[in-house]
Amino acid sequence: MPSATKEGVRGDEIVEVKITVPMPRDEKTKQLLRELAKLNPEDPRAELWKQV
Repeated sequence: MPSATKEGVRGDEIVEVKITVPMPRDEKTKQLLRELAKLNPEDPRAELWKQV
């Protein structure tokens, strides 16, 4: 990222990510989330635990 203060110098890019997890309020929504979990069995945290 080009620096905001110095010409021709690269700077840092600071990014803030907000993740909103859906809160299932009824049984239909809970069932849909269970079905989605079955279709996507990968654990996104598996790689994180390998690094520990």
